[in-house]
Amino acid sequence: MPHPHTVKSEEELSDLFDEVKHETLVLVFTNGSIKELQFLLEVDETFGQAGENVIIRFISISTMPSLQETYSIEATPTFTFWRMFSGELGEMRGDRMVGTDTALLHQTLKRLL
Repeated sequence: MPHPHTVKSEEELSDLFDEVKHETLVLVFTNGSIKELQFLLEVDETFGQAGENVIIRFISISTMPSLQETYSIEATPTFTFWRMFSGELGEMRGDRMVGTDTALLHQTLKRLL
């Protein structure tokens, strides 16, 4: 799997939401700090094992700060998981993950995928 793509605009995010059909969308909100980047490099293998039914995208709240409020991002990194429910794309809010706990991320991805 290629390295996850970074969403560059709100329009691109909106288009991405429109494209999701049967996949699980994982949005990773970051602030671009060195600590976060090191963590994301560590979990890159986990993303690679996620499979074809998973779309993973990074969103930098430092370059798109409006999304921090829109998606209630209180800390970074924040992992949000999205799926179709009755024909509507919705966040699986109970599965939102905040922080750099590699084991928890592995468990969450394994359970959801």
